[in-house]
Amino acid sequence: MSEADLRLFRSATFVVAAGLSAALIVIYPLFGVVSFADGSFFVLSILSPDPWTLAWASYPNRLSAFVLTILPPFLAGRLTGSASFAVGLYGVIMASLPLAGLLATRLLEDRGSSLSFWCAVSTIVLALSVAFFPTEMWLAHALVWPLLAYATRRANVRTLPLAIFALVTAFVHEAAAPLVALVLLNGYLVNREPRFLAVLTATVLPALIVKVAVRIPNAEIQRTVHENALNFLSPDNLLNNISLTVVIGLVLLQALLLFRTPKTRAATLVMVASIVAVAAVIMVVWPGEPHVLRRYIARTIVFCGLAAFLGLMLLFRLAETLRPELAGRAGALFRRHQKTLALNLAIVVAVSAFGHAFEAARFLFHWQALEAVVAGPAPPAAALPKGVSLVFSDGSRTDGTAIAPQRGWPVAWDWSLPYQSAVNLGEAGRDFIVVMPAAGFTPITCATIGAMDAERSLAPRARVDLLRRNICRIEAAARTTASRAP
Repeated sequence: MSEADLRLFRSATFVVAAGLSAALIVIYPLFGVVSFADGSFFVLSILSPDPWTLAWASYPNRLSAFVLTILPPFLAGRLTGSASFAVGLYGVIMASLPLAGLLATRLLEDRGSSLSFWCAVSTIVLALSVAFFPTEMWLAHALVWPLLAYATRRANVRTLPLAIFALVTAFVHEAAAPLVALVLLNGYLVNREPRFLAVLTATVLPALIVKVAVRIPNAEIQRTVHENALNFLSPDNLLNNISLTVVIGLVLLQALLLFRTPKTRAATLVMVASIVAVAAVIMVVWPGEPHVLRRYIARTIVFCGLAAFLGLMLLFRLAETLRPELAGRAGALFRRHQKTLALNLAIVVAVSAFGHAFEAARFLFHWQALEAVVAGPAPPAAALPKGVSLVFSDGSRTDGTAIAPQRGWPVAWDWSLPYQSAVNLGEAGRDFIVVMPAAGFTPITCATIGAMDAERSLAPRARVDLLRRNICRIEAAARTTASRAP
């Protein structure tokens, strides 16, 4: 692999990352995927008259996510009176984040910098792991890379824009604060100016104080946020059908390199294409459960990947300062094996790109069918899996009888099905919602949704009322269970 091949690889990686990211901007509003899982809860907040009280007061450390992704579609809905426009705008905003982060990094990086290439790799390998799930780490990824590009410039880094950029990023998600700290430490080692440390203190410290001092008003959310924080760095979160197939691809590459190292561009392309083809066959023949069901815990992949990259940059810059001879040897070692490392990276990028495209197609295949059921008219019991029920406005209920899940149901998110129903704007299904009666979690209390002014909500009123009754049922069942406990 020559220097020209390496440049071609970098350009191709950027184009692939930009292409996949641009495709999301079409897919999100076209298929209405923002109401998947937690997204239905967030969409309900957008359509409500008070999204902060209904939902986001429970996430004070995610104020930036609220302002950047929830507030614009909420205001658009209030101004136009159109629920479909508000939901569509939310979809476009969420879908645009990876491409916006990629282009902003290219715009802000120093001339000759490779950060936009690494942002492209990160977009394909890390960010797309959480596509279709509305996690705030999706936004964190889109902000961290351009922040890094700006903070590590060797000139024209102005303090106020840097501080605002860092503060906004730190308040995207609790896990974004340590990433911002790593970015600013890298900026300090590049520029050697104390103001970077001052900005670090002024932006990261408030996020930590809010996390420790501000009480979450919703007890159920408080419990789940605590549990999720404990499980956030679980090693199991790094494993899924795509990451495992990437590992298989890397093992195949090492095995082939033991016999022959490709000498020409054509031989290199054949080797990479062959390994990707094997990986593709493995994914198709042995797909496992849809990857979308693991996209929530894939937040760990985003955080660990970003933290590892930023940490390695920091260590190398520290070595350049404290042990320049060690940094020199490390740089020489990297250059000596640059082509082999690039070949390994090409496998990671190519297999990941195919995996995300394949899993997106699987998800959309099921999602269309699930949304059709939710939109109505009400299907018969035989078309519903056991454990799924339809609850009607007149108080009646249809319980599913099908044993094997049919098309659509493999991507159903248990507790969010009633929320998905409540924000679905289909006219044919306004007299029922889809529920899993055994699901005992709800991120909104009976009192909170009961206090919502239904007249000012843009969501279907009958369905919101059914959602309220379902939430109150869950709370009543929980109180009954607690009272019977010894």
